[in-house]
Amino acid sequence: AKGLVLPGDGHFHTAMNHLENIKENLIEYVNNNKPLLGICIGFQILFEDSDEVLKEFQQPIVKGLGLIPGKIRRFNFNKKYRVPHMGWNKLIPNKKRLATVPKYYEEYMYFIHSYRAVDVDDNYVETYTEYGGEVFPSTVRYKNILACQYHPEKSDKAGLHLIKDWIQQL
Repeated sequence: AKGLVLPGDGHFHTAMNHLENIKENLIEYVNNNKPLLGICIGFQILFEDSDEVLKEFQQPIVKGLGLIPGKIRRFNFNKKYRVPHMGWNKLIPNKKRLATVPKYYEEYMYFIHSYRAVDVDDNYVETYTEYGGEVFPSTVRYKNILACQYHPEKSDKAGLHLIKDWIQQL
């Protein structure tokens, strides 16, 4: 394949269990410098670990693929901002990292998630998003990986432009 997409919808632990038989192939694919696009849970499982754990497993952390340095942690809950973060929210370009900012990196994208990336090096973050008083990485580019916490496929023209640009780079 010229490029691989890890789609998003679901639970971290379940996603990792479903990838168990192909995890090593996936890591080898990325290590061979082939492009990968991660979306939502496909974004999250690319990181080192998550604290999104099913109660029946009684463990505090689930290991991810470890392809991007950083961790996935639950949003802090408060009465004003509820979890999950669901709906349209604006991307904030990391202008320290991007010489030219694609127009869609200043648009609204569609989010649905209760966990966000933390401890991610600013040099890998292309956009941030603010929710509930927290600013979190929403688009990360690390080596040959482009990862989006939001759903570009559900984000109208801006999201479709992002996908089109990614495909054209293959």
